[in-house]
Amino acid sequence: MLQHAYGFADDIPKLLQELVFVENRKGRNEILRELALRIDYQGTVYEATPHAIEFIVQIIKNRTVKGRMDVVGVLANLYKGGVFYDNI
Repeated sequence: MLQHAYGFADDIPKLLQELVFVENRKGRNEILRELALRIDYQGTVYEATPHAIEFIVQIIKNRTVKGRMDVVGVLANLYKGGVFYDNI
């Protein structure tokens, strides 16, 4: 089982699924904060991080997902080593 900042990453698929279907920005930002805390905690990436990124990219590519640009922020902060959840 893959690991993230808080242990087993079995909660990541649910967070990603919720991200696809959330309707409002506040809910989306809460999910993104939780996701970022797990896959990029204090600048550390984990075993589950690259796997989550694959799905995050697919979410961004899906034009029917609301708030895709909010999701891009997670990737941008991973790239530059920042902390996404501090920017919400």
